Amino acid sequence: MLMICDYGTAVRLPSLVDEDVQSKIQTLVGSMYSVRGAIGVLQEDIAAIRKNVTSLNNITSHTSSVSRQLLTTKHFTTAMLEMKEHTATPVASVFGSVSSRGEGEGLPTDCWELLEKGNNRSGIYRVLPPEASRPFFVYCQQDKRGGGWTVSSHN
Repeated sequence: MLMICDYGTAVRLPSLVDEDVQSKIQTLVGSMYSVRGAIGVLQEDIAAIRKNVTSLNNITSHTSSVSRQLLTTKHFTTAMLEMKEHTATPVASVFGSVSSRGEGEGLPTDCWELLEKGNNRSGIYRVLPPEASRPFFVYCQQDKRGGGWTVSSHN
């Protein structure tokens, strides 16, 4: 008599079944256990793939966000450069001529001086502070907290 165990369930086969059939049944049972093991491995693989897909989705979202920030920064930089070109009029025509040595004559020392001269429009201007060896561009904030604020950036 042949007994087959299936996860705690014993199945008795009658002794009438010949040995060849019993051997084939045992082979099928072994194959069934192998298939169940393979299914378990495949389920683990599926779980790992799902985790990887989630990770890729997160990376894609982050990359998209960073890309949008870079585009925003690029547009901001482009806008600032355009504003600089339109706002920073030639120094010779607004503040006097430029000497042969390249130093600005008649340039304001800071944004407060510009404000005192009646220039109350915020924008990018060229100034020559007393301690500076040459003029440079600054942003003048003329409409907040009384105006005259000088903003410079050294990059």
